[in-house]
Parts: sequence; C-alpha cells; structure tokens
Amino acid sequence: MIHEVSAALIQAHRRLGDERLARWLGRFSSGESASAMSQLTGTGSGGPVAAAAKLAQQLNDAGVQLITILDPEYPSCFRALEAKAPPLLYVLGDVARLVSRSIAVIGTRGPTALGRRAACLAAEAAVAAAYTVVSGNAAGIYKSGHEGALQAVGGQTLVFPPAPIDRYKPVFLHGDAERVTVVSSFAPGTDVSKWLFLRRNTLVAAHCSAAFVAETGISGGTLDTVKKLLAMGRPVFATALPEGTRYARAHTMLAAGGAVKLTDMLDNSACACHEMTCAAERTLRHQPLQVAVLHDMFAEDEVP
Repeated sequence: MIHEVSAALIQAHRRLGDERLARWLGRFSSGESASAMSQLTGTGSGGPVAAAAKLAQQLNDAGVQLITILDPEYPSCFRALEAKAPPLLYVLGDVARLVSRSIAVIGTRGPTALGRRAACLAAEAAVAAAYTVVSGNAAGIYKSGHEGALQAVGGQTLVFPPAPIDRYKPVFLHGDAERVTVVSSFAPGTDVSKWLFLRRNTLVAAHCSAAFVAETGISGGTLDTVKKLLAMGRPVFATALPEGTRYARAHTMLAAGGAVKLTDMLDNSACACHEMTCAAERTLRHQPLQVAVLHDMFAEDEVP
C-alpha cells in the first residue's frame, strides 16, 4: 500500500504540478493525509501509471520518503510560505532533521581560501551550538559549509539541491550519510532550470533561523537568497572582508542592505559566531512576519 501511495503521489505531482497538487491537497485539513491518500489511490485517480510505479520503487529502494503538506513531519516554516509552500517533499535521510533548528551557510561557487575557511568556521560554530547546517548543493561555499559541519563532532547537515531527488549527486565529501538529509520539492524527472535554483533558495531561507554569507559577488543566486532571508525577517551575517579583496565590494553592499558584518570571524570565530547563534535564538523565540525588503539593492534577474 505504501508503494501504491508513493506511485500515485508521484504521478499526481508530475501531471498536476505544484499549484494544482497544492489545491487538491488543500481540500483536506492538516493530519488528514490518510484520507487524502485513500482518495488519490482510488478509482477517481485512474491509478498510478507504469512510469510512476517504477520511479516509486526506485526511490523506495534508495530510502527516499515522500512527505505531503498534510503530514505531521512537514515543517511549519514551509507552511508559513502559504501559497509558495511546496505540496510534496522528497526526503533522503532522517526526516526528523526537517524540523530541526538550522543556520544557513551560503555563498559563491568561486570562493577564495578566506571564504572557504569562514564557511567552515561558521558551520563548526553552528554545530557546537546544536544547529543543523542548511545549504544548497553546489561547489564553493555550499560545499565548504556542508563539509565543515560534517567534520565537526556530531555535525548534521540539511541539503536542498536545485534538482529533483532522482538527479541528486552530492558535491561535498562525507563519510557518514546518516548525518545528511537531502530534501527536494521537485517532481522526479523535472528538467533542471533557473526556476529550480530560485525555488531552492526560498526553502533554504525559510528553514534557517539565521544565515551566514561566507563570500559572495555582486551578482548570483546568493543575493537572491539574501533578499528572501531579509524579506522573511531572518538575520543575515557576512564575513567582514579586507578592503581591496575580491568580494569586498559585494559585502559592503550586503551591509548596506541589512546584513551584519562579522569583523572577528577569521581571528576570533567563537566570539563572532556567538553573535550569530544568539540572533538565531531570538528568531526561534519570535518568528517574524514576512515583510518587504527595504534595501533591495540587487536585480531581479540574477543568474544562480
């Protein structure tokens, strides 16, 4: 029965897309997942087609779980996205990590050694404060953040790839897969496009209680994530880079737009990261309403 439900969900997701599937699931109340799945697999659904059944078997064999917006495991931070909340999540790894408290470590795909070190230090500090490190799946800062978390004792990481779960390939090294949870909101077989990167950024921003920009330039997907973080009221921190260095100008712009520069990140990371984790604690206690970004200094059409 579980396999049949998964096949029907995959079929519906691929056929209807996010918006129509969300509307269909919206006919039911939170906690009524069993009733919804019973109807989905009934005569009215037409039954899962062979392709969806094959995909469901492959995902099941790989250990992937399907979580709908009606399930208790679905994170409240995503429900707060309302119309933008993904109706279905494909989860590889410990589902409990979905509702863990997290700090995001984000930045450019082309960092300097300074940026990679800052990302690792921030990730290690997040782990020490009992936070999961959340980020995307890309080279550069994302990779350093995940690896920094997993190199720390007891570190855990939550990965949001800009791709469907059946096309996920980790860019970072890890020796213990049990400490990694991968979450995709995209239907299996979806073509990778710019939209997927932007959607992934929304989930990273929504999940974390605070974010650290290790290093970024004046264009790119990191700035899209920063705009979303500020709009959601999440505190954003960034490395204070020396004047004249490659990404110093972008970090000055980040500070003008509302990010807090951590001047001691490289020399006294414990002190700098304490400020970041304290801000995350305040976010957890007082979840802010979504508000417009007051300092929108970046273009809408940045390429991730």
